[in-house]
Order: sequence, then structure tokens, then C-alpha cells
Amino acid sequence: MGRLRCSLADLPDLDLDDLTSLWSKVFGSSPPPGAKRELWVRLLAYGMQERAHGSLPRASQKGLNALTQLKDDRSSTASAEHGSPTLRLGARLVRSWNGATHEVTVLERGFAYRGRQYRSLSEIAEAITGAHWSGPRFFGLRKSRAKSAERASA
Repeated sequence: MGRLRCSLADLPDLDLDDLTSLWSKVFGSSPPPGAKRELWVRLLAYGMQERAHGSLPRASQKGLNALTQLKDDRSSTASAEHGSPTLRLGARLVRSWNGATHEVTVLERGFAYRGRQYRSLSEIAEAITGAHWSGPRFFGLRKSRAKSAERASA
């Protein structure tokens, strides 16, 4: 317990029992179950600094929240503008290439094509064509830059 008076630099070297005791002292609860040790250390460092120096002023918290919201809004707008729709689990993408029809199914993690699982549409597009392609563009989910520029100038 004497070791619990530690600096931030000491946190990574504490054993699990000391980290658990320190967590209870700093946060007044048990550590989150299943969380990795590195996360415990980071959260403890934050908690210790917050106790020593106080939490962020409300204005700063609101400003950070507003920036986060703005970033989220921009990324969702950007994906809508670039024609990258969100694909739902089980959706099927169909593309004809060199006289053959190719069907891809959206999985929870990746895509299924001809009995194999792939991490990205680009991998599948390359398997089909033998050349590197943007998978979303190959399957018609994203417009080409030339067409986007043409529409923007019109």
C-alpha cells in the first residue's frame, strides 16, 4: 500500500494488485472487467492528474464536444458526397466483368465471394480483374474523380 503513492511514470511498472488498489482509491470503484492493462494505466494517469489539477473547465469540455460533433458531421457528409453508402449486413453487390457475373455478399467483417472471405472489396476486384482497383469504385459504390469533377463544373 505504501507503493500506491506513485508518480505517473511509475504506473506502468505497478503489478495488477497495486493497480486495482490504486483504481479503487482514485475512482472509488472496481476497474472495468475485461479492460486491458494499458487502458487501466492511461485512465489511472488521467484520474490522478484530474485529482491533482482539477477537471477541464466546462467551456473546454463543451468546445471539445463541439469539435468532435463537427468532425463526425463532416465525415458523414464527406462519405455521402463521395457516394460511399453504408453497406448493410447481407447486402449483395453484383458486377458483370468480361461477360461473367460476379456476386459479393457483405458479411459482419468483410465480404464473401465464391466461397471465400475477403477483408475488402479491393481484394475481390483484384481477384476478378487481375489488376489493382478501388473496390468501391469497381462495384459502383463510388464515382470516379473525372465524373465527379465533370458534374461539379456543370
